Amino acid sequence: TFDGTGTGVWEISQTPNGTYQTFNINNVPATYNNWYLHYKVSNDCGSVTSNAVQIHINEAPTIATPATPSAICAGGSFNLSTPTIQNHGATVTDQGWQIAATQNGTYNAFNNNNVQYTMNGYWLRYYAVNECGEAHSASVQVTVNDVPIVGNITAPAGICAGESFNLS
Repeated sequence: TFDGTGTGVWEISQTPNGTYQTFNINNVPATYNNWYLHYKVSNDCGSVTSNAVQIHINEAPTIATPATPSAICAGGSFNLSTPTIQNHGATVTDQGWQIAATQNGTYNAFNNNNVQYTMNGYWLRYYAVNECGEAHSASVQVTVNDVPIVGNITAPAGICAGESFNLS
């Protein structure tokens, strides 16, 4: 704010003593992070500027692509490593793994215990949330191998020494 008469404008610069340019306070891009802002008032008698203050522009997090986990057997758990998260100035408040049947499908929270064969070929991604939004990593496809199944067998008919069993 200012007292008196005149017209005021916000101005921005990369350095506190640098050349300032008019600044639009709406839809501020992240590229202005750590720049300097002051207020300039002008009238017929001259111009004055406020002190310069450094501004901080936070962004939604970004997440590195997670490593594709090794194949597991049904009933097991993946050995998952949390990918690198860049918080971009705002604290990450929630994060975790999500899974979907198709790469562009609907992702839901993933429970990495007792993973079933029905999830073979599904897609995993990591998400992170901060005050500026939610971000998702690229997706990686997982392999879940089925556990072998054997049914009950019946005893074969007796045979004489030197003969072969007929098994199926």
